[in-house]
Amino acid sequence: MKTLFAAVIAAFLSSSCVFEEPFEATAKLPVDHSLTGLWEESLEDAGREPNRLLVLMHSENEYVVQYPVGPKAMFFRAFAVELEGSRFVQIQLTGTAEGPVKAADRKYHLLRVESGNEALSLQVIRPEALGKGLKGSQALREAFAAHKDDANLFGDPMRFRRVKVRD
Repeated sequence: MKTLFAAVIAAFLSSSCVFEEPFEATAKLPVDHSLTGLWEESLEDAGREPNRLLVLMHSENEYVVQYPVGPKAMFFRAFAVELEGSRFVQIQLTGTAEGPVKAADRKYHLLRVESGNEALSLQVIRPEALGKGLKGSQALREAFAAHKDDANLFGDPMRFRRVKVRD
């Protein structure tokens, strides 16, 4: 399944890979239960501890995501969206380990997710690939449609392995 949210690491989130407005305002698609649980980053660099990602079902159509798990945690509202016949996950920052974030900081990200065999791969969309000055959800969807086949639309994948399944 291509799409979802998952590891929205600090590198992704601290970059300019954010949108002021959502691609979709409401969660309409059901939760994919295969994505819920505790995931650990698959690292090529054995010199550091892997980050963990926790994905929980919030409602029939929404997830709560914590990344990284621990004292530097960020919390996200997430749900699947369909764009051009494929599913993606839209996430919105809602808080950090220190508490809720200001409304102005509740930015959006769009992720392509692939899962299977107890593995998860996440790629964040590169907003600059869609163009500048896009205002509103409809403009975002139209720009996505125009650039959906662009090889540079999404960043490098982050890979995770399942640690524990959550109900």
